[in-house]
Amino acid sequence: MNLGIGQLISGRYAPVQPIGNGAFGAVYAAIDQSTGREVALKFLTNMAQTERFRREARMLQDYAHPNVVEVLDARLDHVPPFIAMEFCQFGSLRSWVQNRRPWREVAMAISQAAAGLTALHAQGGFHRDIKPDNILVARHPSQAGAVIKVGDFGVAREPETAGLMTRTAWGTDGYRAPELLKGASFTHACDVYSLGVVAVELLTGQRTTLTLGGHSLPGGFVALVGAMCAVQPEARPAMRQVAEQASAVSANPEASVVVPSSTDDGTGLLLGGLLAVGLIWALSKK
Repeated sequence: MNLGIGQLISGRYAPVQPIGNGAFGAVYAAIDQSTGREVALKFLTNMAQTERFRREARMLQDYAHPNVVEVLDARLDHVPPFIAMEFCQFGSLRSWVQNRRPWREVAMAISQAAAGLTALHAQGGFHRDIKPDNILVARHPSQAGAVIKVGDFGVAREPETAGLMTRTAWGTDGYRAPELLKGASFTHACDVYSLGVVAVELLTGQRTTLTLGGHSLPGGFVALVGAMCAVQPEARPAMRQVAEQASAVSANPEASVVVPSSTDDGTGLLLGGLLAVGLIWALSKK
């Protein structure tokens, strides 16, 4: 797909430059001539995926959240169909893999991404393709700094379809939960695993928790990330708990961090998790 730069789309949007291509669509930075605002236009390039594209637009509108990319407009009858979204000026977390940030920034990024996904999980849906490329970084609207936005809901599942359409191991190699590779159905815990791998990669440049030991990190954060990457899905925390605990350790790295399982009601302490925190913290001090 090759849109003319400056060509007016739907009488309103003027593309400035291409910023990404995927299996189903192409994304352009553009100027909304009616407001002067910079936006991202996602065009459908594979018309066989029209229904998937419609679902993505609907989901992004349904799950409005400060940590989910905002949909500004959707013209599904346009040729080609497109979605106009807020423009995330600082790209994706993929850039953080090449240029790693302090652990505290990573913890806040994971907390904010988890907060955005919590709204989806609370309704019974899930993303299915969490990776650094699909977690975007935007300028904070009211203060200095940045805010994390979960994007690209192209293979996500809505609550009403979740029970029927979760048996395909969608996602990206290296980020899929291990149970998916054995034919298990997708669950919320799979998104948690993928976000855990993202955390490891942002911290170390690698995708295995074995690399965490070689870095100076708070024991609580290491324990939380390790729990997110647990082989058994029932041992992983719920996404809401990830958001809360990652935020807590970012604010105070010395604080005790509870690593509850996804089946916990949030009030109990897992002895194994606390032991892991203590052991990792002790090893990190040697």
